[in-house]
Amino acid sequence: MKVRVCVGAVLIRVVDHGHDESALVLLGRRVANREFYPDVWDVLGEFRESLPGGNGSIVLHLYAVPSWNGAPRNLSSEEHSEVSWFAVKDAYRLALAHPSYPEILCRAASISSSAGRTGSAASTIASSGRLENRSVAARRAL
Repeated sequence: MKVRVCVGAVLIRVVDHGHDESALVLLGRRVANREFYPDVWDVLGEFRESLPGGNGSIVLHLYAVPSWNGAPRNLSSEEHSEVSWFAVKDAYRLALAHPSYPEILCRAASISSSAGRTGSAASTIASSGRLENRSVAARRAL
């Protein structure tokens, strides 16, 4: 068996309603005929490599991205049938690709709200929910 390494971005859009802020996350619905995780909502990203050994597990490298240039759009129609913005609390009710996504989305939204106030770029999020606050440049549009 192999270990699958995937890299993804959790795009966060913070909406200010005057009296409070709410975070929206951009998710993609995986096409129904995908071999892995068909017809579920997933963060946008890409499969990077298969590593020998392991038990068929997946290593996720996720980045919370609070700002970017341009309008996000689906550039991988063979992987995602649609992309859509969801309030974080609404995303919890979706069929998600990974059981740790609710915690990850909540943490990403929290960090992104703070980053917007402090001017930080993006933060690395591990699938375990561990966060590393370091600035990264979002160089690739999704």
